[in-house]
Amino acid sequence: ATINIILAAVRAKGQTILENAAREPEIIDIATFLNNMGANIRGAGTDTIRIAGVPSLKARNTHTVIPDRIEAGTYMSM
Repeated sequence: ATINIILAAVRAKGQTILENAAREPEIIDIATFLNNMGANIRGAGTDTIRIAGVPSLKARNTHTVIPDRIEAGTYMSM
């Protein structure tokens, strides 16, 4: 749910503050990706994330998605 709210808030007008946000590595990764596109996201990886809406996002760099922790755990359990 945290990622969906971040995706909606990044283009919304004004500032959005998420409290009790997920602290998973995927949250940090999506925030890094969006910040590289021009978003203004602060606090990813903590329980409070602040997002200032921006009018547009642009691809500026390449981004490597982090490995899937659940998939890695599944292979390790086999």
